[in-house]
This record gives sequence, structure tokens and C-alpha cells, in this order.
Amino acid sequence: MLQSVLTHTCSLELLRPLISCVVLLFLGYHFGALFSISTRQRPNTLDLHGFYVNEALKALQQVLQMAAKGSHLVVVTGRGIHSVNNTARVKPAVISYLRQHGYRFQELNAGTLKVLCR
Repeated sequence: MLQSVLTHTCSLELLRPLISCVVLLFLGYHFGALFSISTRQRPNTLDLHGFYVNEALKALQQVLQMAAKGSHLVVVTGRGIHSVNNTARVKPAVISYLRQHGYRFQELNAGTLKVLCR
């Protein structure tokens, strides 16, 4: 299950070590790769579709640590329509994480947040 998740937040050369590490960690954990880089689609976007909550929070934390200060990161959490009982789990966890760590963000729509990186 190859899923495009992370589009570069800075130059591709700076992200290669992170992506390599993430791919190695998650390839053995899942049947397919969870992360791939796409420089053509949605720059500065972290797509968390298909992630479990703990995986989503780890990915968010890593990307926010690498993001340039003052830049914006679009975080696609989805609306939870494919979750058990159609109840979102990733989005509330992401919002809680952002609040606990003092990030400013706004909700762009029901399944997308825009985060101000610091």
C-alpha cells in the first residue's frame, strides 16, 4: 500500500535522510510504504490518511521539527469517514498535540488544518 504522505517542507536534499529513516522503520511495520516524497503535489503538506493515531503524531512531530520557522504546514487528517463508527480519531489527536505544544493553527475544512511552524 504505497501512499503519498509527505510533500517537502524544505529542499528535497535536506529531507532525504528523514525519509530514508521513516521508510525503513515503517516498511517492516506495514505491508507497504507509508511515506513517499512528491515534489509536484501539494507542497508543505503532510497527508495523514490511513495512519493510526500514534503513527500520525510521530510523523507530525518529525515534520514540525524540520519545518522552517514561520512557514505553514498543511496537515490533512481526513474527516474520519473510514474510521469505526465514522468517528475521527486522528484529527482530534492532532489538534490536541498542536494545542499542548503551543502551535497556532486554523481549520481549513473538516479534514485539513494549516499550522504555523515555529
